[in-house]
Amino acid sequence: MANLLPPGPWKLRSGYLFKRHFFAVLLLLAGIGIGGAYGVWQWEEAARILADGRVWDDPKAIETGADVDGKVTTRKFIFNSYDLKVTFDDENEQVHHDVLEFSTVWSTVDQEQSPVVRYLPGAPDKFALNWATGVSGGRWASFALMFGIGVLIFGFGLIGFAYATWNGTRRVAAAASRGVEVECPILGVAKQVVNGKESGNLLYRYKVPEHLGVPPGFELTEIVNPKKGLPVLLDKDTKLLVIVSTDAPKHPVVLRADLSPLDVEEGLRLQVSEQVARRA
Repeated sequence: MANLLPPGPWKLRSGYLFKRHFFAVLLLLAGIGIGGAYGVWQWEEAARILADGRVWDDPKAIETGADVDGKVTTRKFIFNSYDLKVTFDDENEQVHHDVLEFSTVWSTVDQEQSPVVRYLPGAPDKFALNWATGVSGGRWASFALMFGIGVLIFGFGLIGFAYATWNGTRRVAAAASRGVEVECPILGVAKQVVNGKESGNLLYRYKVPEHLGVPPGFELTEIVNPKKGLPVLLDKDTKLLVIVSTDAPKHPVVLRADLSPLDVEEGLRLQVSEQVARRA
């Protein structure tokens, strides 16, 4: 059957490339920013936990009673956040006021225990509170959780999305520059459901012909937002029109009804639309 498109290479829409690259850069910057901010925040928390332990265990440390006031916020009975105001007198009877903030996971401060601080001679501002050192394990667990969420999930996750977006754009460019036109059989169409609710998108499950070099029965799913345009549907909606690089047959590009993301002249677009209509 004759091809609907002229032989490649084909040109991609400049707006498509700009948006994809811009979005990838935004994701990368967001990943670096969020991951870096969480990393610095949790690095400071880890340094404080270590410093508290050193002061508390130092044989030269001076111990004295303290007054503690503040609030505790508990979430899901697991995560506890402490915002405390600590007041104590040093060995020179100078009054010190300071704010101490820390978080714990799976452990809570024993508030029935009398608050006590320890500090090194000449450095009362760098004190350790027994309420904080007594839950060091919970503080380390909070550090691990927040570091994992902020740096590993948000930071590296966004960087990973940026790479996937950039790499996907590169594959689309490869398909346009050295690809071939292929008609892929549609295996099924379903509505996309996210968290039990329909998203409005359609899922087109289709098969890539084996002669392109894919394993037997190789299938892919294309997510389509009908509001942004349906794909090119052929032979009573049983086939999709795609372009695919012979170097990467597992990554075809499904063309929309307006032939995006290809940049084609209006005359060619109308000509293809007429041919598609005759095969509807």
